[in-house]
Amino acid sequence: MAIQWLRCGHDVYVVSTCDGSEAACMMLYHLLLQSVKTQQSAGVSPGQPHPLKYLKYDLCKGKDVEKAVNALSQAARGGSLYVIVDEVSGSYFHTVCDKLLTQVPDLHLWPGSRAGYVYH
Repeated sequence: MAIQWLRCGHDVYVVSTCDGSEAACMMLYHLLLQSVKTQQSAGVSPGQPHPLKYLKYDLCKGKDVEKAVNALSQAARGGSLYVIVDEVSGSYFHTVCDKLLTQVPDLHLWPGSRAGYVYH
């Protein structure tokens, strides 16, 4: 999904919600960078991936939910936000999504590990 968003010129934010998902998120970020370089060499002007690591914001246990929502809301451009999230679990992440929807009307969110939390 992230590659499709990049092809359409949207910036994509790769979010790690806890310490255990940092490596997977950074790998995804670097794969997306590679995709962007390939698209650019083909003459396409894609969006850019951005890593947003919430290593200090433990969303899995509900800590720092407001800080995460504020950081993502500030990243939204023109009311749109494109996010890939790894390690989606617990009701706290659902809370983050609900709060984001009140601040970002055009939220596109794709979970890397659970299909139950897709907002778009």
